[in-house]
Amino acid sequence: MEVAPRTDDLNLDSITDREQLTQALQKLYQRAGRPSYRMMETRARQQGLALSKSKAPQVLRTGTPLRKETLVAFVRVCGVPPDQVEPWARAWERADDAVGGSVADRAASEEQARQQALRLLEIATEKAEEIVQQGHDRAAQLRVRGLQEAEEIREAAHQQAQGQLEQAHQEAQAVLERARPAVEEWKAQALAELNARAEEILQDAVKRGRLILVDAERRANKAAQDILDRAHHAAEHRRMAVPLDADPLAPPGETVDMGGYHMDAAARVLAIAQNTADTAIAAARREAELTVSQARTEALRILEEARLTRDSTTPIVLALPPQADDEAPGTAPADADPPREGAFNRLREVSNQPPLPLGGTQAATSQSQ
Repeated sequence: MEVAPRTDDLNLDSITDREQLTQALQKLYQRAGRPSYRMMETRARQQGLALSKSKAPQVLRTGTPLRKETLVAFVRVCGVPPDQVEPWARAWERADDAVGGSVADRAASEEQARQQALRLLEIATEKAEEIVQQGHDRAAQLRVRGLQEAEEIREAAHQQAQGQLEQAHQEAQAVLERARPAVEEWKAQALAELNARAEEILQDAVKRGRLILVDAERRANKAAQDILDRAHHAAEHRRMAVPLDADPLAPPGETVDMGGYHMDAAARVLAIAQNTADTAIAAARREAELTVSQARTEALRILEEARLTRDSTTPIVLALPPQADDEAPGTAPADADPPREGAFNRLREVSNQPPLPLGGTQAATSQSQ
């Protein structure tokens, strides 16, 4: 600091206690421009003095014990020249004497205070040990009591939970019993719908198969009849055009009955027509069997779904086999299968049904004969 702060108006010679000394130091700090504590530490280091940045604020605090070396370092870094430090040192001595008296008195007082502190420390230690022991005993008692209470709470909670579990089980059973009729009704309705669907598929497949066979038989009969008509027409035409005794391949002077020749030709044509009709009907039967097989597969799939949805006590009710003509309406045959096996028996009936008779082809054969 280039210019030393003014200190002649601080009346350092009139300072007699710590409070007055602290006030004078605060005024000096303000007149020095309130340097930062780090800057004061740096200045002290440069001048070979001991003043840390943590000690500097303690100098300005009222009532804080202060060493003489610290005071000297503080006023020096605040800009006081070395030749003006002595009044500050004397002020510190007067303030220190006012606080502690003589050195001997202070030493005796300090020893007495130390002995008293040791006695207080011993008493406090014994009291603390007693308190710690009481705390251990109390903790042990609380631990035992806590374990007992915890066991009682656990037992009560277990019993309460057991009661709630039984009550919940009973309520769930009651709800299940109330819901069972609705579930059974729904399952029965679903199974009835599935059975009706399967029966409808089977009946539709049988109907389509029969229609295919009837149509194939009709077309085969028509084709066979057309072939027979053409054969008869051709035979008649040849018989009228060629005399019975005029065989162009016969030796001269011999006569051959051409009627038999034409009948053989007609028989061959009839055989061809028969084979054509049989082929057409066989193809139609294969198509019908394929349709029935597909329907049977679909019905079995539906029945399998029905089996998965029902339980062990719910039967699958399927349609009964068709009723005979001589039975009364609303009555079942004596040898009728139970309802559960109705659809499977219908499947067996469809799969094992014999081929339809070739009525038209047989009629055509009889007509030709």
